[in-house]
Amino acid sequence: RKVCVKKWAVSSNRSLDGVPEQLHSGNMTEAGPIGLIEHDEEAEVDGDSADRRDDSLPGSKHASKGAHKRRPTIRTTGARFSPTGRAWAAATTEGLVIYSLDDKSDFDPLDLDIDLTPSKALEALEQGEYLKALLMSLRLNESDLLRSVYERIPSSSSELVCSSIPTCYIERLITFITGQVESTPHAQLHLSWAKHLLMSNGHWLTESKSKVAAPLKGLHKALSRQFLDIGGLANANGHAMTFVTTMKGG
Repeated sequence: RKVCVKKWAVSSNRSLDGVPEQLHSGNMTEAGPIGLIEHDEEAEVDGDSADRRDDSLPGSKHASKGAHKRRPTIRTTGARFSPTGRAWAAATTEGLVIYSLDDKSDFDPLDLDIDLTPSKALEALEQGEYLKALLMSLRLNESDLLRSVYERIPSSSSELVCSSIPTCYIERLITFITGQVESTPHAQLHLSWAKHLLMSNGHWLTESKSKVAAPLKGLHKALSRQFLDIGGLANANGHAMTFVTTMKGG
């Protein structure tokens, strides 16, 4: 005895048989859905004409020899699970379908792009395609271009960009942010990017801790050093302001 526990859709092509979950009430007959009724090709002439009548055009009364009577069907020929148990794939007549509990992927669509130039990255930035511009800059690995794109992305969009970036670029982006923390004074910008990048990719970072341990330690050390520098400067300024206001009041 077999029990259907859960079902997954392997195609959204509504032209295939069985894809629509709700049947059109106008196509229902006493024998069931009209599309599932078997037609006898060798029936009587009148019956055969009725069976092959083309109802796609209003007022059509002639048989259409080219009209399809059945929708094509989709078949699944095999399914395999990943070793981690967090994903599985199905081989279907529509292609390979992959289902995963993770919303991150190592696949980089820009690997297939042959038009990868600094001007294209800046053009994507001007058009508001911030993720695309950042990925192009990381691929080109030009420090000036990467810094320009990084600093020109609005801070309000950094969270969305960090949550959408492919995992194969996370380590490189952490290393880049670390370098920016050590060389530029934009403390708030770096803290915002670091926070969103770590919060959005926490699960992957935990699973890949051996791979990203060194970049994360470098980022932590750079942020700690910046915190001490700014904290010392702020305390010194605070004491100076207290002294000035005290002397003025006296």
